[in-house]
Amino acid sequence: MGWFAILVVCLSPIWGAVLIELLQCYLRPVLLDRVAIQQEIESLYVKYSDDAFSHAVEKENRAIRDCDSYQIGYWRGVRKEIMRIEQAKGYTFKKVR
Repeated sequence: MGWFAILVVCLSPIWGAVLIELLQCYLRPVLLDRVAIQQEIESLYVKYSDDAFSHAVEKENRAIRDCDSYQIGYWRGVRKEIMRIEQAKGYTFKKVR
């Protein structure tokens, strides 16, 4: 029983780090605020009008380079919503997913 307690105490920082990483990488992007995404899309359309999609892709790529999983999820949501809006207008995206 004593060796098990020592093992649990020694491994607890590792499990804590794993849980924090899972929270940051997977759970936090899922819980994104849809209102914030809609506001971001509106501001991109106001600033860049027809070029809003390419700016969303650029910001997503920048988040990927910075290894910021929350920003990756945020900009992926923005990009997918812009894609949905543009597809409703008749534009097709062949190589983007």
